[in-house]
Amino acid sequence: MRFFIFILLSLLFACQPAVRFAGEENVDVAPDENNAGSVADNSSSGVDRGRMGKIIAGYLRTPYKNGGTGKLGLDCSGLVYVVYRDYNGTRLPINTEKLYRNLKKVDYSKIRYGDLVFFTFDGTLVSHVGIYVGNDKFVHASKSKGVIISDITEDYYRLNYKGTRRVFQ
Repeated sequence: MRFFIFILLSLLFACQPAVRFAGEENVDVAPDENNAGSVADNSSSGVDRGRMGKIIAGYLRTPYKNGGTGKLGLDCSGLVYVVYRDYNGTRLPINTEKLYRNLKKVDYSKIRYGDLVFFTFDGTLVSHVGIYVGNDKFVHASKSKGVIISDITEDYYRLNYKGTRRVFQ
């Protein structure tokens, strides 16, 4: 009897498609080089967009976990850490403030795919980081929704934007 129930449950649930995107389902995390957004995101950043985009796509919808650095859960700096680790073995600090202080500052008008965008929600300390993916979009770990893509021009993010940093020069 248990075997029959196991087979029945396997047939019912084993072939369900995995949902990969939250909300922004039409956003391509590996945009075409010729698809410029409202800022200079179509210039060469030294990042292979297709390769990094596949890595990012693999983490979309991963649940939020404070201090997390894996598929079972990520926080914002953990997401940055695993994407760059999986991309080419780069070992970045797993700390938003250290990332902000130690990477090269980039003017927002010169933002490129793969740059890190930082936010401050209390007005003083840098408390959130995401990875810019073009066309005013960035991927980040949301406490309520997990890893998602958001628009940096939304009031919530625009008003709390702190700065941009570049990993590769």
